[in-house]
Amino acid sequence: MEQVDRPLRICGIDDHELVLVGIIGQLREESVDFEWLGSATTWPELEQLLALQSSPPDIVLVDLQYPDDTNPNEVIATLTSRGIRCVVLTSLLVPVPIQSALEAGAVGVMLKGDKPQVLVHTLTQLAQGEEFAASSDLAFALANDADLCVRLAPQEVNVLRQIADGLSQTETAHALNIKPSTVKTYLNRVFAEYRSNGRYVASAHGAIKEARADGYLNR
Repeated sequence: MEQVDRPLRICGIDDHELVLVGIIGQLREESVDFEWLGSATTWPELEQLLALQSSPPDIVLVDLQYPDDTNPNEVIATLTSRGIRCVVLTSLLVPVPIQSALEAGAVGVMLKGDKPQVLVHTLTQLAQGEEFAASSDLAFALANDADLCVRLAPQEVNVLRQIADGLSQTETAHALNIKPSTVKTYLNRVFAEYRSNGRYVASAHGAIKEARADGYLNR
């Protein structure tokens, strides 16, 4: 990744502006050469913001939770395809959504609970040419430690989500247009995945609890 030798152009997509304000203030306090392009709360708003710019931003700070149906991974993939670097900015402390964002193309992870000075350091690392940067050891682990979570297939997650929403296994089968026996098969696969990770699971309730801990059932 090339070093940025001009003002670092930054914007954000986040429905909570307090952390962004803190980052902007810290960038100014540390005399970082940057240009703040503004922020948006949804993908359509971000598209409008980007359309007003004479040139694209260098970095977009991307939250992982939104009040509408904005999909952060789709946002990251789209921006990355345009040559724009995306950095996750999140309060989530679960691995699945963070690792999924990196798979979509994000090049950094910043935890909202980390100090503004540390968040700014993460941005300057990327501006100086680093391929990847994280705001703390925890952020790095959430992004890179494959042992923190198990890999569940989308249909397995869909089954867990339906049951977590209160549906029975029979109702889940009907909702997903699959056989009840297929629901049981998916659940047994989930149980096996968690057991192989050293986490004993023998019921749908237990699987839902572990899946929530990993971040699979975040809305």
